[in-house]
Amino acid sequence: MAGSVFAVIHEPPLILLTVLLGIIGVAGWTFAPLLHKVFIRRSTMKFKRDRKIRNKPELTQLQRRLDSIASEINFLELSKITGGATVGYIVGVIGTAFMAGSVFAVTSATPNIALCIVLGIPGLAAWVLSYLLFRRISGAKMAQVTPVIDKKYDEIYEVCEKANHLLAS
Repeated sequence: MAGSVFAVIHEPPLILLTVLLGIIGVAGWTFAPLLHKVFIRRSTMKFKRDRKIRNKPELTQLQRRLDSIASEINFLELSKITGGATVGYIVGVIGTAFMAGSVFAVTSATPNIALCIVLGIPGLAAWVLSYLLFRRISGAKMAQVTPVIDKKYDEIYEVCEKANHLLAS
């Protein structure tokens, strides 16, 4: 391609595959062979764009919109487990504090078995409760966020249709 611009995309693989379906060919980009390393957690793909493409400002605007929608989807995907994980970690640390007290009670100079049991039971309960809270909070957040993510994917589809229409004209 005469006078091409290169773009390298670094995104987590989950969102990368979805977004690439919208970018390749739709906004005037074509896949270029990759001579770089592909990392375990991140993928690198290289694209070329013809500089003499018609409707370039509109395509660039649509591409920016597509990128912002993709980052919103990424944020929403991460938000599914963030709240549940935070609560789970806090409750787990509280359970660990109870278990530490239980161990200190039994290993002291004068072992106190009754105190060890009294502190050990809430510690174990907190460990189990942390997992249950994580599942419940994450499930509720997932049910809340999934329709929003689906709408964002619909927006990506609309943006890709508009870009395809601009390229065809």
